[in-house]
Amino acid sequence: MSKSARPPRLHSLGEAYLFVRVTPCAVCAGALDGDEARFELEAEAHKLTLETACRRCEALFEREFDVSAVGQGEFGLLREARLAGPWEMDPPVLNSTEDASEVIDVAGWLTLFTWVNDMARTAGEQARDPAARAAARRMRLVAGACLEEALKFFEEDNDLPPDEAFFGDETRRQFWERPELFTRQHITDLRFSLLKGQA
Repeated sequence: MSKSARPPRLHSLGEAYLFVRVTPCAVCAGALDGDEARFELEAEAHKLTLETACRRCEALFEREFDVSAVGQGEFGLLREARLAGPWEMDPPVLNSTEDASEVIDVAGWLTLFTWVNDMARTAGEQARDPAARAAARRMRLVAGACLEEALKFFEEDNDLPPDEAFFGDETRRQFWERPELFTRQHITDLRFSLLKGQA
């Protein structure tokens, strides 16, 4: 990236949290440690720097983001030097614009849908009080938002996402191996099942 190039734009801190959860280590492809991630905000420059490490090989990971599109109210969370899951935020909005994500590709959003939806299902099954049931519902809202984010990559009247919807060779490989999982119809069906409580 040239010095003049803008870092990728975040639309919310919830999107940053999910980015950490779905991005593999560049060294060993292990999971990044989202619980130990640290953030430095340069408010005037609209820049957020994320620092964490791989859980497996402990390689350091650092990334800068443009946060000019993030609501100012969200930055209070950074005083604790940790990001919360988007279902812990009020409201649980990932991206209020029509723009596709610059940090998570279409395959990442589908992976996140499965992860968040599974957590919501487990939380719902274990809920014993109204607050726990409400938390499970909020997770389901975020799962649905992940599908909406995946659909933002599609061009009008096209049932498959364009090549630009994939940010790396690994996610392109996933698409070529199982293209049926990436169709607009499949994602729409997942959204319908989620609304009916069957996903």
